[in-house]
Amino acid sequence: MSHPLIWPRKHFFYPIGNTPAICLTASLAPEKKADILLLGCGDVRNILYTIHADHGLADRSMDFTCCDYDPAVLARNILLFTMLVDNEGPEVTTMLWNIYYHFYLDKATLDILLDYIQRLIDASIDLYCWNESRYGKHLKICTEHTLSEIRRYWSHFAETGRMSGSDMDQLKNSFSSGMRKTRLRHSGISVNTVFRCGGPLALVLEEVGPEHFRFFWETGVTAGSKHGMYTNHINPTFAFSLAGKGFNVHYGTDPILGFHFAPVLSTKNKAICKEDLANSAKAQFNEWCLAFQRRIRLSSDTLKIRVFLGDALAFANALTSCAANGSVNTPIYTYPWGNNRVLFDQEQYGKGKGGPFTFDVIDTSNLSDHIGMLNVFLATIPLLKSEPSSALNTSSLLAPDDGDRFGGLAKALRCDPHTFSLIFGVIPTALWSSIDSYSNAHEILRCMAFAVECRQFYEPVCWRRFPQSVSPRYSIEISSRELAQVLFQIYYDMFADSENLVKLRDSKTRNLGPLIHYNRNTFAMVLKQLRSRVPFGWDEAMDEFHDLVVQDRRLLVGSNNYQDMCCSLHIQGVHSVDTLRNDFIQRAKVRMGDRGPFKAWTVVPPVICVVLEVSRSHLKVLESMDPDEIMTPILQCETKGSGFHNIHSSVQAVFGRITSSGRGEHRKLVIIEDSEQWDGNSSLIASFYMPSWILAVDPVNTHVGLYIRSTPTSVFILTPKLGFMLHISSSNIMDAARVHIVSSRPGNDKELESVQRSLAIPNRPETSIKVRLNEEFKTISTLSIRMNITDVAEQTALAKKAPVMTCQTSRNIIQATFAGFRKKFCFMVPVDGTRSKLRIARTSFYLEIEVPIAPAELSFTIEPFPVILQDGHLNAWNIHYLNLDHLPDFVCKFPSLHPSISIHLGMMLSDSERKEKELIRDVSKQGVLINLKQTIWGIFLSKAGIEMPKGASVFQLCNSSNGGNHTFIFVNSIKFDLASHTLIADACVLPLTDKIVENMSHNLLSVIRRGAVNVRVTADESIAWYHLIPVLVERCRTWKHDENCEYVSLGRVPLSTSIGTSPICSCGKGKDLGRFTDVKEWRPFASFVTRIALSPLFCASFLSHFSKSPSFARIRREMNNKKLCSYCLKTSTTELSVCSACKKAHYCSPACQKADWKEHKLNCKK
Repeated sequence: MSHPLIWPRKHFFYPIGNTPAICLTASLAPEKKADILLLGCGDVRNILYTIHADHGLADRSMDFTCCDYDPAVLARNILLFTMLVDNEGPEVTTMLWNIYYHFYLDKATLDILLDYIQRLIDASIDLYCWNESRYGKHLKICTEHTLSEIRRYWSHFAETGRMSGSDMDQLKNSFSSGMRKTRLRHSGISVNTVFRCGGPLALVLEEVGPEHFRFFWETGVTAGSKHGMYTNHINPTFAFSLAGKGFNVHYGTDPILGFHFAPVLSTKNKAICKEDLANSAKAQFNEWCLAFQRRIRLSSDTLKIRVFLGDALAFANALTSCAANGSVNTPIYTYPWGNNRVLFDQEQYGKGKGGPFTFDVIDTSNLSDHIGMLNVFLATIPLLKSEPSSALNTSSLLAPDDGDRFGGLAKALRCDPHTFSLIFGVIPTALWSSIDSYSNAHEILRCMAFAVECRQFYEPVCWRRFPQSVSPRYSIEISSRELAQVLFQIYYDMFADSENLVKLRDSKTRNLGPLIHYNRNTFAMVLKQLRSRVPFGWDEAMDEFHDLVVQDRRLLVGSNNYQDMCCSLHIQGVHSVDTLRNDFIQRAKVRMGDRGPFKAWTVVPPVICVVLEVSRSHLKVLESMDPDEIMTPILQCETKGSGFHNIHSSVQAVFGRITSSGRGEHRKLVIIEDSEQWDGNSSLIASFYMPSWILAVDPVNTHVGLYIRSTPTSVFILTPKLGFMLHISSSNIMDAARVHIVSSRPGNDKELESVQRSLAIPNRPETSIKVRLNEEFKTISTLSIRMNITDVAEQTALAKKAPVMTCQTSRNIIQATFAGFRKKFCFMVPVDGTRSKLRIARTSFYLEIEVPIAPAELSFTIEPFPVILQDGHLNAWNIHYLNLDHLPDFVCKFPSLHPSISIHLGMMLSDSERKEKELIRDVSKQGVLINLKQTIWGIFLSKAGIEMPKGASVFQLCNSSNGGNHTFIFVNSIKFDLASHTLIADACVLPLTDKIVENMSHNLLSVIRRGAVNVRVTADESIAWYHLIPVLVERCRTWKHDENCEYVSLGRVPLSTSIGTSPICSCGKGKDLGRFTDVKEWRPFASFVTRIALSPLFCASFLSHFSKSPSFARIRREMNNKKLCSYCLKTSTTELSVCSACKKAHYCSPACQKADWKEHKLNCKK
């Protein structure tokens, strides 16, 4: 168990999602099959929206695997999906909206719902019955336990139709009092979580958002719906959850939070109201449902939705276990509380049955807030396909404890992102080139403007395998001293927040304390992951690390957790201290004689399982407390004796009774679980592993007990009831009635064998990367790779002193060239080749390159936008895919919205980029990325009519210092990229090749005369555009690349970065151009242009810093004061000169005005 055991009486019911829907296939090429895992899946919004917005080809197969902790969530989801399978029509989706989102229903809808639920109960007697039903081909249930629990909740729903009058009145009172409590909780507070549904227009929702929240919690229905006497029947799907019978819906719930409102905000010509938001949400829900129905009619094989009920970590670990062992019967417990283990459906997960064990996309929602980021990665990395197209989506919603909302990723990872990436083999796409096509601007702006009230900060991060078509197997070479320091720093950072006295005294954490997600077993699992990368010097490093832990005095209970750490390291197979070696425990047993718990054992293993029975009477003091009072304290077991006090935090708990058979090490326990669980009277059975030698020291005076972990919150609340030690129950280890010492957990003989299965250690990795750390041992200083030269011809060339030249060909690859031979050094993470050091061994025949980690400002012309060629297919790597035809238009009719758009686009620049732009006035000397963002900014503002009243549609990129115009961009329209909270330019691109210029000069001149905007770019920015354009094509294509695609035949993307050539292949020319041919003057180019999706390029908030001090008013003022130069489209805070004739064109310098006159004079109104 890598997460502490939580007292589970405080449950919130999350039936409805609280963030806008995302497209789960946004990282996959159109022809790629999509195996998708949703851990903590929540409601149906992401699945429905993905099916609706997917950019894939028509025959793309989608296989969703969904895991959730609460059976009521899955019962509701399957209910909705099955009703969509059975029913069609707009009136049906209206009814489904009410059933899925409203607390109260009218009598007719309730009767339909109850009748339908009974049909599902009849179809779900067992897995065979379900699979044979009409739903089984699309909706798969992963385990019999999942189906039985979902069926049990359907039965609960159905029972409400047969309730007595008094029972129904009690249930209604639960709803009314629960809703009243939520209203009181938010009394005087403006709840505006809906702001993040507005994307670039989020700030427009500041007033209307809270209105809908209040209305929903007053009426139980969405705005514009009948309520009161028309809907006075309890919706049973909200009446049951893990929290029990009654109303337990989370106080932040609002049905409209899963939808996107930017389009309705831009088109309303009057003040937006709550009914507008609700109607827009219903319309979107209707579109998504229709897309689902179209998909299932298409083919039974292109859509499958699998569901699993249980703990997310357990499900992920069970999939890994099943894949490794080939057995559907796993040793993994479904929940931390309970004795049920994951037993997969043989028909899905048996050998060769087709159930996925690895995935193209894994979405973890905001699980990191609930179980910790490290736990998320430990569980999911083994399930992520080893392909560069695979993506792992993580997100956090809670603001960091220290209040710093920026740069929080390194804190969550417990080490710097580059080190983490080398350990786990994945990297944030935004870390690759410091850009992100997803916008977090609305979150950042709100925190800047309302810092005091901002308790949430939504930060999604996309992680991917390294961007090589075939990622090499690699190992890490590091000195034992540096490795020991890295391990200790991770260890300390994992536990310092909750165990460091100085931090606990801090005023910010004194009252509540930080959330605790890790125990020593989590740390051992991190080391197991790292061990798979370090084939040499591990034991020496672990010895040094061990010494650092023993010497540390900063962690309050570090020494109390020492034995638990040693036990976990041994179980995970990464390190065994002397006391956990077989000869030590056998000697201890001989000394003990017949006095201890091992007197009947022939052989005592280094680690044993302690099973403690806790009488129910000892729990009454906790069970009698209101869940809102006790909250969620952490349970742990402790062993105490003469001179020692150990904490054991990896605990499995279950209510039931124990049966026993056998003796000594052959003794087996079986737990008969109490089906009544918390409502029964059975003892609590807690089990954990510990070093066996401890019980041989002084068994007569050794006790084991169940305790509450000491935190600021638990001490404050529970000390009056449990005493200073927070003691629940304890027994002497010789008490055979209460304490059982066995070799494995009851009924789970294979558990340790499964856990101890070592990760593969690369004996002969393709690449060995030597790591050197900085002086503080916190970040990577340099990486180096030594490549042995084994080819005779290459050795001869080196011996003859052939010069060796190096150049950086990718952000993580440096190429060495000598005598016509080429050697690629792949460092996995981005490096700075300008500061590399080359070592040449001409007699021992090797080349070695040492290079520092790339800074954020690394030259942007070095593969900033990778496109991966793999098996003849292409995949954009750090820019997301989208379906242009499914995105709504942005028509900026109202000048009042202009500031919001200007501010949104202005958030492309981070603080450091703003400062550089202000300090360096010469555009040619500014960073390439700054100039690129400025050009994109200008294109959007010009097309939207914010800077040019009529709006410009044609833009010609001109590198005046090297060949003049080289690319034309024809913007069809501006659209909302809903799921990414930004704007998209639906456009077509025409690279000006020599042939195009020669054959179409007349047409080009005509377009220029009609008002094409000449955009001046530097030479480096031109190269950046040549890298960017292929990705802009790839991300929105609806066609397949031809067999003769130039990308494949030449093996490179882009094809060229030289003026007069094209960077893109010819496969997409003239195909699916959107509205391009609607413009008569553009039609001659239709056979030569290719459609693109141009988007702003943002800074990731976890990498870049944004000012926390300025008020929103200052930000608005700053953005509004900026003007665009009509020639270079760059912004300026200084006064621009104006064309004296037309008074419309603005220029930042006389040079720009002079350069623009050739084109401007054609349109200037004298």
